[in-house]
Amino acid sequence: MKTATPEVRSIAIKAYKSGIPRQQVADIVGYHLNSVSRWIREYERESRLKAREKGKRPSIFSNEERQELVELIKNRVDITLEEIRLHLAKDCSLQAIHKLLKNLGFVFKKNSEGQRTRTRRYYKSQTSMGGISKEC
Repeated sequence: MKTATPEVRSIAIKAYKSGIPRQQVADIVGYHLNSVSRWIREYERESRLKAREKGKRPSIFSNEERQELVELIKNRVDITLEEIRLHLAKDCSLQAIHKLLKNLGFVFKKNSEGQRTRTRRYYKSQTSMGGISKEC
């Protein structure tokens, strides 16, 4: 899916303000009617022509909390996601914590009985934690 430039959005908004119907504006600029409608709505609400940046949602976990989580898992290998959430006092889903652990490189292994045995940490070439570079 292509992202419209501010110039294309500006043309669409000017055309709409001059009285051209939204469907016709969408046909002129070559984008879907829903996209043009969203541009017009965003312009009317926020006076914004530029597209929002993708993937820039701030993390709910600070760097200090990430480091605290690494230390917590080093000390308590069999800690559960619920216990991690309670320890960090976060109001987030367990899936969010699982995703963070995965991004930090933690993998949970289970033995033949289906029980988690220990936590293993694999490191990428560059870690986001800075000082951590050895296997836990």
